[in-house]
Amino acid sequence: MWDGNCRFGINCRFSHDPTTPCYFFQSQNGCRKGNNCFFLHQHTSSGVNQAPASSAEPDYETRFREWTYLIPRGGGGRRSNQVPDITTFFKIGRDLLASSDAGGQQKLIKKLASEEGLAMIKSLTEVMNDEILEDREVLSVFQRAAIPLFQTLAHPGIISSLVLEHAVDTIYNFLYGSGGRRGAQVLHFSAKAISLMVIEDDSDGEQHKKRSTVLKPFFAVLERLVELNQGALLQQDFIPTIGTISACVDTYRLLPESRRSLDKIRLRLGLGALIPSATTNTRAVAQKAAFKFHHDLPGALSSDGPRHDNDHEQIKDIQILPTVEEISCPRLEYLPFNNATNNHLSGLPGLLDRQFRLLREDAIGGLRDAVKREAERLEMGSFQAMSPNQRNQERTYVHEDLRLRHWEVDRRKGLQLVADFAQPAAISKSGPCQRKEWWDGSRRLQPTSLVCMVSSTGQNMFCLVCDPTPTPPSKIKQRDDDRSKAAQSLASEKEYERKKKEMPSLHKDDNRAAVMLTLLSNDPRLITWISRIFTKGKSTVKMSLVEFPGVLLPAFQPTLLALQEMSQRLDVPFTDLLSPLRMEAGARDVPPPMYTLHEDFAFDLSPLSKGEPLTLSIHKPFDRQDFDQYTSLDEAQQAAVVHALKTSLALVQGPPGTGKSYTGVSIIKVLLHNRKSADLGPIICVCYTNHALDQLLEHLVQDGIEQIVRIGSRSKSELLQNVNLHDLVQQIPPTKDEGYEKYLLNQQLSSSINEIENLLRDLNTIESEDRMKVYLEEYWPSHFEQLFESDMLDDGFTIVTRRNQGVIGLWLRSAAPDNMRNLPVVELLELPLNGMSVTERWRLHAYWFQEHAEQLGGKIERALKPYQDTRSELDTYYKEQQRRALSEAHVIGVTTSGLAKNLDVLRRLQSKVMICEEAGEVLEAHTLTALLPSVEHAILIGDHEQLRPQVKSYDLCHDNPRGKYLALDISLFERLINPEHDLRIPPMPFSRLKVQRRMFPTIADLIRGTLYLDLEDHPTVQQYPIVHGMKDRLFWLTHNNQEDGANPSQAHSDSKSNDFEVRMVSALASHLTRQGTYAAGEIAVLTPYVRQLQKIRRSLGDMFEIVLNERDVQALEEQENVGDQPVTVVPPAAKKTKLLSALRAATIDNFQGEEAKVVILSYVRSNAEGKCGFLRTTNRINVALSRAQHGMYIIGNAQTASSVPMWAEIISILQSRGSIGDSLALCCPRHPDDAINVKSPDDFAIFSPEGGCNKRCSSRLPCGHACPNKCHSEALHLAVRCLERCSRVKDGCDHECPNPCGDPCDKKCKVAVANVELPCGHQSSVPCYHAQHPELVRCQVKVLHKMSECGHEIMIRCGEDPVAGDLQFMIAGAIVTETSHAPYVMSLAKYGATTHAVLNAVMNLVFLVWRIAHGPVPMGSVRCRVLSRATACPARSVVPSSSCVDIDALQSVAKLALNPTLSYEEIDLDVDPCVFPSCGHIITRENLDQHMEMKEFYDYSVDLSGRSIITAAKNTSQPLSISVQKSCPACRTPIRNVHRYGRIARRAWIDEATKKFIVWANAGFVPMAARMRDVEEQLQPQATDNDKADSLSRNLKAHFMTMPRLSLNGSSDSLIRRVANFTKNDKRYQNAFRLRTKILLFIVQVDEKEQPFTRIYDLVQDAKRHKGIQGRMEWTPDVLQTRNRLLATVLLLRCEYTIVANFLSACKGHAITIKIDFQSFFKACESLIKDSGSKAQLANEVEGHLFWARFMALQRGMSDTVPDGSPPLLMAREHLHLAKEICTDNPGQTAGMLSEVEDTEKALRDSTFYTSVTNEEKAAIYAAMASDFRGTGHWYYCQGGHLFTIGECGMPMETSRCPQCGAAVGGQSHRAVQGVTRAADMDEQFGRLQL
Repeated sequence: MWDGNCRFGINCRFSHDPTTPCYFFQSQNGCRKGNNCFFLHQHTSSGVNQAPASSAEPDYETRFREWTYLIPRGGGGRRSNQVPDITTFFKIGRDLLASSDAGGQQKLIKKLASEEGLAMIKSLTEVMNDEILEDREVLSVFQRAAIPLFQTLAHPGIISSLVLEHAVDTIYNFLYGSGGRRGAQVLHFSAKAISLMVIEDDSDGEQHKKRSTVLKPFFAVLERLVELNQGALLQQDFIPTIGTISACVDTYRLLPESRRSLDKIRLRLGLGALIPSATTNTRAVAQKAAFKFHHDLPGALSSDGPRHDNDHEQIKDIQILPTVEEISCPRLEYLPFNNATNNHLSGLPGLLDRQFRLLREDAIGGLRDAVKREAERLEMGSFQAMSPNQRNQERTYVHEDLRLRHWEVDRRKGLQLVADFAQPAAISKSGPCQRKEWWDGSRRLQPTSLVCMVSSTGQNMFCLVCDPTPTPPSKIKQRDDDRSKAAQSLASEKEYERKKKEMPSLHKDDNRAAVMLTLLSNDPRLITWISRIFTKGKSTVKMSLVEFPGVLLPAFQPTLLALQEMSQRLDVPFTDLLSPLRMEAGARDVPPPMYTLHEDFAFDLSPLSKGEPLTLSIHKPFDRQDFDQYTSLDEAQQAAVVHALKTSLALVQGPPGTGKSYTGVSIIKVLLHNRKSADLGPIICVCYTNHALDQLLEHLVQDGIEQIVRIGSRSKSELLQNVNLHDLVQQIPPTKDEGYEKYLLNQQLSSSINEIENLLRDLNTIESEDRMKVYLEEYWPSHFEQLFESDMLDDGFTIVTRRNQGVIGLWLRSAAPDNMRNLPVVELLELPLNGMSVTERWRLHAYWFQEHAEQLGGKIERALKPYQDTRSELDTYYKEQQRRALSEAHVIGVTTSGLAKNLDVLRRLQSKVMICEEAGEVLEAHTLTALLPSVEHAILIGDHEQLRPQVKSYDLCHDNPRGKYLALDISLFERLINPEHDLRIPPMPFSRLKVQRRMFPTIADLIRGTLYLDLEDHPTVQQYPIVHGMKDRLFWLTHNNQEDGANPSQAHSDSKSNDFEVRMVSALASHLTRQGTYAAGEIAVLTPYVRQLQKIRRSLGDMFEIVLNERDVQALEEQENVGDQPVTVVPPAAKKTKLLSALRAATIDNFQGEEAKVVILSYVRSNAEGKCGFLRTTNRINVALSRAQHGMYIIGNAQTASSVPMWAEIISILQSRGSIGDSLALCCPRHPDDAINVKSPDDFAIFSPEGGCNKRCSSRLPCGHACPNKCHSEALHLAVRCLERCSRVKDGCDHECPNPCGDPCDKKCKVAVANVELPCGHQSSVPCYHAQHPELVRCQVKVLHKMSECGHEIMIRCGEDPVAGDLQFMIAGAIVTETSHAPYVMSLAKYGATTHAVLNAVMNLVFLVWRIAHGPVPMGSVRCRVLSRATACPARSVVPSSSCVDIDALQSVAKLALNPTLSYEEIDLDVDPCVFPSCGHIITRENLDQHMEMKEFYDYSVDLSGRSIITAAKNTSQPLSISVQKSCPACRTPIRNVHRYGRIARRAWIDEATKKFIVWANAGFVPMAARMRDVEEQLQPQATDNDKADSLSRNLKAHFMTMPRLSLNGSSDSLIRRVANFTKNDKRYQNAFRLRTKILLFIVQVDEKEQPFTRIYDLVQDAKRHKGIQGRMEWTPDVLQTRNRLLATVLLLRCEYTIVANFLSACKGHAITIKIDFQSFFKACESLIKDSGSKAQLANEVEGHLFWARFMALQRGMSDTVPDGSPPLLMAREHLHLAKEICTDNPGQTAGMLSEVEDTEKALRDSTFYTSVTNEEKAAIYAAMASDFRGTGHWYYCQGGHLFTIGECGMPMETSRCPQCGAAVGGQSHRAVQGVTRAADMDEQFGRLQL
C-alpha cells in the first residue's frame, strides 16, 4: 500500500491497518520509507523476520501470517528476489503445527501443499546435496532444516487426517519427485547425515537418546514415502541407500518406533533377509512324508486357463459379488489349503489370500448356486417354480414375474430402481391389511436385504432392498430477492411430495408387490442392460427376483475389502508369528511389545494391587508373591495378566466360568493406567457380537473407566447410550475450511442430482412419442424431417393429426405389405421411411429405442461419477470428525464387522493395543483385519474348546472330512495354540485360567473329567443353594421317544425336533417357575436345533405362570430373615405372565458367554442309528454343559448320545452317581419326605399340580382365610385371590364391602343411601361417602335465583354457585359491554375462581372485560390473580393391610363380644353343677369360677334362692391385665374350650397376641437401627475416599456435562428415586435404599390398623352387620402400641436425610444449578411431631423438630432459595427452640439430645451438612432394646405401664428412666423403685422365647 491503494486488494499478504507493525522495519536493512511508511515502526522480540500481530487478532493467525511472509513471492515483486530462509520457515511451521487445533493444522498443510509451499520444499531439497557441502554443513542442514520438515510431515494429527490425505500425498509425491530422483537425493543426503551422527556419537546417554528421538520422524516419513510410491522398488539408488542406513543403525540404538518403520521399509523393498528374526532358539523341522494331489491354481496359473472373468491370481482384482461368467462357470473355484505348501502364495500374502478366498466362498457360494439354478430355470423356459425343498436348501425366496417400473435417484441413497412382481399365491386373494400383516410377519424383503435380479438372457444384477421413504430436500438458505433459489426449493419440495405419494409398497396392490432397489454396482454394462429392458416392454425377457434371507452384505463385504487392501499394503503386524517363511520346531519365544523396550518403562500395577506400588518390567524379574499379597486375582489370573502384558501377541485361554471378562478388564485397567507413559493411544476392544461388546464395555463403565467410545448402532445397553460414536460426532463442530468445503460439495451434489433426475426422467418416458421426437431431431434429422415436417404419405394422402400426435404410430401402421426383403438396420437407416414395409419399420423403430436407451444409459453412468465422487468427499469429512472424536477416546469398543467398516478411520489412530474378547469364536479373517498396522500389542482372550467361528458352508468346516484341509472355522486363536495342519508354526505359548466360579462342583465335573483336567472350583460355588422343587441338582432324564421327521415345507427342513421333549421341557420349566425362587431369566432352556426351539417357544408362549422380578425375590429374602414370629407381610408384586417371558430359551450356539441358575437341556436326537447331529462336536457339548450354576437337567435319549465318545464319558459319570434314569425326582419344599417321581409331562399335573405336592395348602392367606389350593410356594400363596366375604370396615359407616376379600376395597363407600337431608333442606339419594358429609353434596334440584347486581331471575340448580350463574349471565352479554363493570368482574373472578367448575369461564370473562376496558390483556398479571384463587384437592392413599396376630383368636374373641352371657346348666346337679374341661377332670362350677376369677370380669347378683348369678359383663378389662392363661388346677392344662370361661380365655389370647406383637416389633426395629449406623459409616465423608466414591463423582461429572442442572423435589419416594438413578452403580447407596425399603415395610406392619385390638374390633363389627346383633363395643385407642411406629418413622427420616445429604455432598464442586424443595420431608416431620406429642413420646417429638431444621439447613446450603430472614428459616429456628424447651423440661426422656439441638443450630447457621451421630444415651437405649425380650425371664412394668427388662441376675441394681414416659425404673440393692411391678405374666410366657 505504497500510495494508499494496494493493487492486491483483500488478497494482499500484508495488513492494510496503519496500526500494524511494519514488516521491513524489523528486517536487517530496515524500512526505506522512513517516516512516510504507512505502518508502525516498532521493535518486537519475536525476531527480525516476524511481523507482530495486532492485539485484536488471534495469536495463531498472526503467527501463521508471519510464517507465510517467509515464502518469496514470484512475479517480480519486491520479494521475488528474496532468498528463502528455509531453516526458519520449517522450524516455525513445525512449532505452529504442534500448537494449533485441527483447523490450524489443515490450513498450514494445505498451504505447504500449495505451489508456494512446494517451492520451499524444493529449495530445501536443492540444498540437500552432500557433494557440495562439507560434513559439518550436511549435519547442520539435516538437523536444522530437514528434521523440522520431517517432524511436520510425521505429526500424528497430519498423517491421521482424512481431510488432509490428498494434500499430504501431494507433498510426499513432490518429495519423491519425477522417477524418484528427488527422493533418492534426499535419501542419500540423509544417509550421509545419519552416518556422521553415528560417527560423532560420544556414547553420552542423554545425547544418544536425543539423537534417537530426532531420527524418529525421518524413518516415519521414509516409510510413508516408500509406501506411496511403488516405483521405489525400481529406483537404483533406494535399495543400496537403505542398506547403508541399515548398516549404520544396526549398531545404533534406535527407538522401537524407528526400528519398526525401518523393518517395514526393508520388507517393502524386498530386503526381508536383512530383518533379524523376532524369535530365537529355533531349529528347522524335518519334512514329513506327504502325498500331494493336483491343485488347480487360480487365474492364469491354472493349467486350464482362467475359469471366468473373476478368476485372478491376486485377490485385489477379484470382485466381491459373483459375475455373470462366474455364476455360469462349471469349474470349481480355487480354494487354498491350510497347508500353504500347495498354494500359489506363501507367507503373509498367502495367508491373506487364503482367508479372503475361503471367506468369500462361504459368503457368496450359496448365492452363486441359487442364482445359477434360477437362471437355468428361466433360460429353459420352465415357469414352474422351484420346490420348497430346493429353495430351503439354497436358503432363498424367489419372487417371479419381475418387471422394472422406473428409475429414481435419492440424495443419500443414490441410484434406485423400482420393480414389481406377482403377489405370492398365499396372499393373492387377501385384503390389503392381511397382505401387510403377512409381509411384516414373514420379514421378507426388509431394508438392506440382499437380492439378485435374474433374467432369461443370462444377465443378472445384485441389489439391496432399500427403504422407499425419500430423503427430504435440504433447506436452501436464500435471500428475499433470490428467485432462482426459491424456484429450486419449490421444485425440490414438489419432487419430494411426488416420491412420497408414489412410494412402492409390498401390500397395497392386489396383484403386484412393488419394491425399491439400490444397485450395488454402477457398471455401465449393467445400466445399459437395464435400459434395454425398459425399451422391450412386455417382451420374451423373463425375470425373477431372488432373495437371500439372513445374508447381510455388511457382514462380509467390509472384511473382504479390508483383506484386499491389506494384501497390497502388507502392513500386518506380527508377520513372523502369524505366517513365518521358515519352518521351526519347539515352542517359540514371543517378543515383548515394542513400546515396552524403552529402558525406563515399566507397567504400574497399582490398579490391581489396591493402590500399593508395584511395577512390572520386561528388563527385571517379577516377584509374584508381592502381586498375590495385594490383588484380588487368583493365581492363574495373575499369571495371565503378567503373560499378557509382557508378550506382544498374547493368548489367554479361559475355560467356562473362570473369569475371562474379569481378567480382560483387569488387563485393560493396567494398560489405561500406563497409557500416557507408553503413548498407547486408544485401546481397541474387539468382540464378535454386539452383546459381548456391550457386556465388556459395561464392566469398564461400572469400574469407573472414562472416555469410552462405542462404534455401532446396535447396542442395547442403557449405560452406553451417551458414548455412541454417531452421537459424539454430532457434538464436534467442523473447522472453518471443512464447513466451507462441505457447503461447496453440497452445492455440487445438488447439481449432480438435478442432472441425473433429468436423464432418468427421459429414460422413464422413453416410449413416449415426445421423447422419440427429441431423439430423432438430435441424432437422425432426416428421419425427423420425413416424419414430422412432411405432410404427405406415399399414397398421396395428407396426414391429419392434432399437434403431430401419433405420427410414429400412424407411420408404423400405414406401411405397404411386406416385400420379402431382409435388409440390415444399417441399410434401413439410409432408405426413405415411407418406402419400408411393416416389418422393416418395426425393426428400425426398435433400433431407435435401443440406441436411445444406450445413449441415456451412458449419460447416466457419466453423471453418476461426479455424484459418487462428491458423496465420497462428503463422507471423508464425516470420517474426519469421527477420527477426531476417536482420537480423544481411551477405549474404543467395536465388533469385528464394525471394525472392518471403519478401518479407514481406525488405521489413523495409531493405536498400539488391541484386545479381542471371545477370540476362539472369531474367524481368522476378522481377527487379521483387527490387527491394525500401528498395533504393537495384541491380546487374544478366548477358549478354543468352546464354540468355533460360525460358517455357513459345512464343506468348509474342520469337522467335515472334505473340509478338514480348508478349515475356515478354525480361529486364529486356535490355530496359534494348536497348529494342526500348518507345520511351519509351532504352538504359541499361552496362559490358561483354572478356577471356575460358575458351576456347582458336580456340574463342573462333567467338563473337568473330559476337557479341562486341571479345572478347580472356587469355594463360593460350594455354597450354592439347592434347586427348589427338585431332589437332585443334576440329572439326565432318558427316554426312547423318537425324534420327528423332517418337513420339507417348513423353513428349517434340515432342522430336528422332538415333541415329547417339548412337552417335558415345558412341564419342568413350569414346575421350576412355580417355586417362586427364580426371577425372570434365571432359568434357561437350551437346545441345539432351531426347529425344536421354535416349538418350545410356542409351547411356553401358550402357558401362563406367576413370576417374580428381581426386586420381588430380594423382598422375599429380606422377609425370610425378619424372624420366626408369626407376622403377615405385604406380598411382593408378583404378576401373571407368559412362561416364555419368565425364561430364556435359546439355541446352544447363541448362549455362549451366558449363564443361568438352572438350565434345562433338550437333546432332541433320538433314533436307532445313533445319529447325534450338532451335538457330536466336543465344542458344542462343552458349551451345553457349562452354562448352569445351581442345577442342570438333561432330557434326551442317552442310548443315542452314547455313540459320541464324549457323551459316553459323561453318561458314565452320571451313572456312577445315580444321576441318570427314566424318572425325574421332584421334591416338595414343604413336605420333603414325600417321594415324587415323574416320567411324563402329565405326571407333573398329577403329583405336583402347583409346584409342590398334591396335598392341601396348610397356610392361611394374608387376610386370615384358609387357602383353597394345593400345596404351593410362598410366592404363589401370596398371589392367591381370596374369594371369601370381605370383613374390612370403612370409616364412618357399617356397610358391607361388596368386593371379595382378595380385592382392594374402594376408598369410599358407594352404597346408595336414600332420603339424605342436605343443608339446603332438600332430600336426595347419594352414595354413603356423600351422606357422611352432606355439606359437600351439590343439590341438583332446580330453583329460581335472583341475581344480586342486576335483579334478573334465572333458573339454576340449588347446589350451583350463584356467582357462577352471574358469570354465565355476564358471558351472555348483559353487562360486559360497559367498561365500568371491569372492577365488578375482577371481584367475581377472585371469588368464583375458587370453584373449579367456573375457573375457565372466569378467565375468559376477565380477559374479555379487560380487553374492552384497557385493550390487550396483560396475561401474566391477570392470570396470576385468578389462578392464585384456585384450590387443589389433596388425595388420600390407603396402605395395604397386614397382620401379626392369630386370626383364630381374633375370631373367637369376636364371638365372645357378641355372646357375653353364655351359661352352662348342669342336668343332674342343681346346687353346684360340675364343669368338665377338655382334660377330663371334674370341677365344680363354684370352685372353677373362683379359680378363673370370674368376679374380675362379670357383675354378680343373688337370686331368690340365694345363689350368685351373672348379671352383666364388666367393661374394666385393660390390655395386658391377665397375668397368665388360666389352666386346670389338677393337671395345668389350659382351659380354653369351656364356653363359660370363653371371655377370660380369649381375653388372655388377646394379651398374648399383643405381647407377641411387642416382642416382634422390638426385634424387628433393633437390627434396622444397627444397619442404619452401618449405612451412616459407609457414607461418612472420611469413608468416601475410595474407588466407589470416585466412580460416583465421575458418573455425576459425565451426567452434568450434558445436563448441568439437578432438581430434587416432589414426594419423598420420587426424590429418593431421583437420587437412586444417579447412584445405581454404588453399592453404598444400594445398602441405604434397601434399608429404607425395609423401614417402610416395617412402618406398615406396626401401624395401629394392624394391631390385635384393631383387628378384633373390625371382626366384631363385621359379625354384627351380618348377624344382625345389636349392641356396642367400646374401646379406646390408648390400648394401641405406637412406640415402634414412631421410632421407625424417626429412623426413616434419618435414613432419607443420610442419603440426600451425602448425595448432595458428592454434587458439590460441580458447576450445576440445583433446585431443591423438601416439602415432603417437612410434612413428614410435622406429622411425627404431632403424633409424638399426642402420645407423650417426647424424644421422638424432639427428633421431628430436629429433622425439620436439618432438612432446612440442607436445602439452604445447596441452593439460594432460603435467604437470611426468610419465613422458612425462621420456622426452622422455631423448631429448634421448641426442641430445646422439651429437652430442658424433660431431661430424663431426652438425655443427650440437647447436644444434637446445638449441633443442628450450628448447621443451620453455617448452611453446612449435619452428620448424624448417635449419642451415648440413645446408643444405650438401643443396646437395652437389643437385650430386651431375649429370654432373660426378668420382666417389669414401669409406673406408666411400659415393659422393660433387667439383665444380669434379674434384680434391680441401678436407677434409670423409662425411655417412653420418663418414669423412674430399676432400683438399688435388688429393690425396685416405687411404682415398678414385676411382670410375672411375661416371665411365664416369654421367659424362654428364642428369636
